[in-house]
Amino acid sequence: MANYAIPAWLAWSTLVFMFMLMSVIVYLLWTVIKRMFMDVIIFLDKNSRWRMKWCFLKGQTRYKDGEKTYYLHEKAGLLSSGGKALYIFSENKPEPLMISFNKTSWLDSKSLTGIINNKLVQQIISPQDAFKDMLILIGACGAIVAGLASVIHLLIVTGVIQSVAGAVP
Repeated sequence: MANYAIPAWLAWSTLVFMFMLMSVIVYLLWTVIKRMFMDVIIFLDKNSRWRMKWCFLKGQTRYKDGEKTYYLHEKAGLLSSGGKALYIFSENKPEPLMISFNKTSWLDSKSLTGIINNKLVQQIISPQDAFKDMLILIGACGAIVAGLASVIHLLIVTGVIQSVAGAVP
């Protein structure tokens, strides 16, 4: 009868890895579920930067963010195909921005120029350096291959699996 005992460090590292993997999966599922069932409020500041809040707005006429109160009008909120609302506010102004089909009353050339010249938008649209990005991608692929090879090597050394090539009878 064979004894399949494994070292304690290998069992603990496997359990920790499984816990971390399950935590990441639960977090990703939570974000997907949150996006399916919650409404969105976007706050714009003076520099055309924005922050997003996820919340339940069904049946509410106002939203309180800290000490500030923002009023929710039915005609100002955009509805998604699933019935979830999107409101856009300028910070410290209680009235939402009105957006409707083929109407650009608040979107003028000055605001478009501000969005185009925003440094964060430019960084998102175009990468900093294609060569550095390629090196990072190659390094990440190499790290994955090295991690898999080290796990297989550790399993062979500890005797959990037996090597096919060079096996001693």
